[in-house]
Amino acid sequence: MIHATLDIDRWKATFPLAKERSEDSVLEVDFISGPRTIAVLEQLRDDVFGNVFGSTSTLARMPTDVFVWARGEPEHRVVTKIAGLPYRAADKPWPLDVVGRPRLFLGQFCFAESRDLVPVSLPGDVLLVFAAVEEWQPGAFEVMWGRPDALWFEWAQLNERPLVSSAEVPASGMRLLPCYGTRHRTWDYVLSASMIDRGPDPRDHWTEEEDLLLDCAVVEGTKIGGIAPRLFDEDEIRLDGEEVVPPGTYLCTLASLMVDTFRPYALLNMPEPRDPADREASRAWWQSYPLMIADAGLLNFFLDREGTVRWTGHCAT
Repeated sequence: MIHATLDIDRWKATFPLAKERSEDSVLEVDFISGPRTIAVLEQLRDDVFGNVFGSTSTLARMPTDVFVWARGEPEHRVVTKIAGLPYRAADKPWPLDVVGRPRLFLGQFCFAESRDLVPVSLPGDVLLVFAAVEEWQPGAFEVMWGRPDALWFEWAQLNERPLVSSAEVPASGMRLLPCYGTRHRTWDYVLSASMIDRGPDPRDHWTEEEDLLLDCAVVEGTKIGGIAPRLFDEDEIRLDGEEVVPPGTYLCTLASLMVDTFRPYALLNMPEPRDPADREASRAWWQSYPLMIADAGLLNFFLDREGTVRWTGHCAT
């Protein structure tokens, strides 16, 4: 076993839906980051899908592996992760952008335990994602989202040795918070048009539960397989002239980290909430930054017929 698997029953008991609703009357499903978000999502699904359709077993669904994050470096470097040390051979030249600057290691997806979710042959076991960054003001860097050359992809095999060391990873200017994933196998639900058709102005006729159902159907977070989230939303960034169909077979999604450090278990290994009055703790936390894609967005990755990784991106605004 490569990834640790999430004990979802433990986290449902830690964040029971009744208590969450008593503290927040309008629960919104954020991107999956810490254990609270996935626990709330799974309980909302149990509640909402059962009440609207009687039984979730009658719905078409597609399995997906979603990742819940812990802060820092994992015991096994091969796991799905954001930033930190990549699972990459030491003797490979570091990828550069078009003007020769080192690219930022954005993250990686380990497919070793998720190959059953992807209906095509993969070029490797681990997909590594690198980004081009720019300095938009002195000392402030950001990823060049929306440009065809913004991202660079590599595949690695499970037997890569020796691996690149931290001293061999070039600085790119950005300091992303290293995180590693714990795997949770769940489902994306396929909603047909008839399930949500309520006439010419559907929002006037949906109940609160049906409205929430739409938010719960497809897991939004870093994931492998299932249904690509927000693929046809109006804020979708599409590359290479793709306007109607996805650019290949869907592989995985990398999502922004929505980390509320003032709640317990903002991440799996952060049981205590951060004290807003503790300035030293705040300074330590902001030495690096949780991944934010554009304005709280996500990236969907696809494999086309030629074996090239393609991508689309969604921005929340």
